[in-house]
Amino acid sequence: MATPNRLIANRPSAVLWDYDGTLIDTEPAWIQAEIDIMAARGARWTYEQGTEYCGTPWDVSSAALIAAARDQGRDLEMTEWEVYEAMASRVAAYIADNDLPWLPGARELLEGLASRGTPMAIVSASPIGVLQAGISRMPTGAFGAVVTGQEVTKGKPDPEGYLTAATRLGVLASECVVVEDSAFGTQAGRAAGAVVIAVPIMTELADTAGMIVLPSLAGVGPAELDGLFTGAREVVCD
Repeated sequence: MATPNRLIANRPSAVLWDYDGTLIDTEPAWIQAEIDIMAARGARWTYEQGTEYCGTPWDVSSAALIAAARDQGRDLEMTEWEVYEAMASRVAAYIADNDLPWLPGARELLEGLASRGTPMAIVSASPIGVLQAGISRMPTGAFGAVVTGQEVTKGKPDPEGYLTAATRLGVLASECVVVEDSAFGTQAGRAAGAVVIAVPIMTELADTAGMIVLPSLAGVGPAELDGLFTGAREVVCD
């Protein structure tokens, strides 16, 4: 394993990104996939129900659909994994067939960090097919590691995914910035010891020690990210 890098000046050693709802706005596509799968079996699933499961592990959301269908006297006739595969294939097709739905400021920050050589990783509950549909259209070589939900034994809010990404990049999670949008994701980043920048689009999140909540990443470049990282670490250290 690579020797962990120490802090270089006042910059994070790496930036660890969530994917859905943080880099690109795929959450509506996931929710629509859930609605469509339920409708095909004569069951109802609302957009509001879908938002409740944004950022949850794949088995949790799949189990919720199966249970909701049964409550309505319907049977999806699918395992939890089959439900998830059906959702993921729809989302991957959506990403491939449309312009990347970048979240405000995400593309500019990603490109700026890639240009200056900041190590980055993606940590997501999504399968590799969904991730590659977007990564293949992002700056080449931007991500030194990609950790999918199927590679960890415990999904978010457990920190395993972020700790795994930091290890693969050869850095300490405590010297990283995690960029997230969900409650589960921010909990995972904080549990890993990272500074968390939260940009919620589906749920409300509040500032807490080691976490900064922003309305969007618009106007946040590498220098601004460095400042947020340094400020958050100073608060935690105090």
